Amino acid sequence: MAALLLVVTLLLAGGFCAWVYYRREFDVRSRPILLAARLIAVAGVVALLWNPVLTTGPRGDAPDRYVILDASASMGARAADGTVLWETAVQRALAEAEDGARVMVADRGIRAVDPDSLDGLAPSGVESLLAEAVAVAAEAGAREVVLVTDRRLHDPVATALAARRLGVSLAVDTLAEAGDNLGIGRLILPASAASGDEVRGRVEVEGASGADTVTVAISVDGQPHQTLRLAAPQGGGTSGADYTFEAIGVGSVMEEAFMAARRGGTCTIVGVGRFDDTFALSAGLVAIMEKTIKGSFCGKGASVRDFPRMIEWY
Repeated sequence: MAALLLVVTLLLAGGFCAWVYYRREFDVRSRPILLAARLIAVAGVVALLWNPVLTTGPRGDAPDRYVILDASASMGARAADGTVLWETAVQRALAEAEDGARVMVADRGIRAVDPDSLDGLAPSGVESLLAEAVAVAAEAGAREVVLVTDRRLHDPVATALAARRLGVSLAVDTLAEAGDNLGIGRLILPASAASGDEVRGRVEVEGASGADTVTVAISVDGQPHQTLRLAAPQGGGTSGADYTFEAIGVGSVMEEAFMAARRGGTCTIVGVGRFDDTFALSAGLVAIMEKTIKGSFCGKGASVRDFPRMIEWY
């Protein structure tokens, strides 16, 4: 239907251009060639504005059912029953492939894979962005798409809208709920380092208290370089103080005080800084960590009354 509407639009636009051209332009010898060039330009503009999705898959027995395997790093976590989410996802993708579906993997890119090669793959994506994968599947001829994911998507709304816009039936094969998991709340590294020098950094984590390790994947120029598995602080809990105080009035120190508080802790800002001095907090981290941040001006006391009393008592 979309292709038919595109053809009709091109014919109408082309006919209008031809009518205007022959009515308004000078009658020159190369007029047919100039008209053809103008029609090609108009067709290109219409195609860009329309942005049609045309099937690019192979002809013949191309399947109309695709399964997209979420290969983000969170898929490497273990479920509450001890099974690895990725292993379960691979088995479900193989089952879909046996029923005739084509398998695609979304990690650092989006690509179709041979089902027999899934056993040699590992989840390595930084984010779960599947809207583009749905669009690629639609352009390859998909009419039904099954997402095998742990639902930790960064673009769930965009994925659903892409499927609706492209006329693709979307289903989600939800895996078992992941077990206790830790996430990196902050990675602190030196501002600079000389070539060959040892670099030491600090990883601050947040998450459930049942996890015992945290995995840090290091990439250089976008390529995997090294993967470190570190012991989680305090047996899996998140470290930090119940109460933290900032007393010098510096924005960056206020941020440090907030980060130093434990999950559910309280950060009190006592120092009075400049009004143009600001600090930033992660919008997601504030809610996830359930911390409280509040200000205190002179301890909520009355300086005119309290300071003379304190001097007298001293």
